[in-house]
Amino acid sequence: MIETIIENGKTYANITDLQEWEQNHELRAVGPDAFRRLRAQIQELGEYKPLIVTDEGIILGGNTRLRAFRDLGYQRLWVSVIQVTDKNLLLKYNLSDNDNVGIYNENGLTNILSDYELDLKDYAVDFDEPTVLEDMNGKEPPTERTIKLTTCPQCGHEFDPKEKRHEPTV
Repeated sequence: MIETIIENGKTYANITDLQEWEQNHELRAVGPDAFRRLRAQIQELGEYKPLIVTDEGIILGGNTRLRAFRDLGYQRLWVSVIQVTDKNLLLKYNLSDNDNVGIYNENGLTNILSDYELDLKDYAVDFDEPTVLEDMNGKEPPTERTIKLTTCPQCGHEFDPKEKRHEPTV
């Protein structure tokens, strides 16, 4: 059981007591550019949500953030400690934490960007064309759609995940 301390209503654990969930590497891949982007966001924004950890200190939500926090020299991290009663919960928490349920409205985001000083390249912002079109309420559709390609972690081939299933070449 990891040792935790509660401060200002938040639970913290020493970073040395935390470990990545070994199966996370089979589920998710993060490229060097995305990792640099995450590190920069943490440097600017700090910790704004807890890592999801088991009482043994295994990270189920935030494995990549843990690596970034280590790189940045953090000594303790904000955690949400969960009780795992069966192995299925390990995967359920991991999938839930990484579930992107919201879709950006391209036109809405475009309309408000002029009020803010930020570069969207610093964030992974993608759009789902059918949802964007539904949100447009009869307005003209975008003239061009940017396709976010996925890179196969096994063979390096880039493909559009919405078009077809990619079979890695070994």
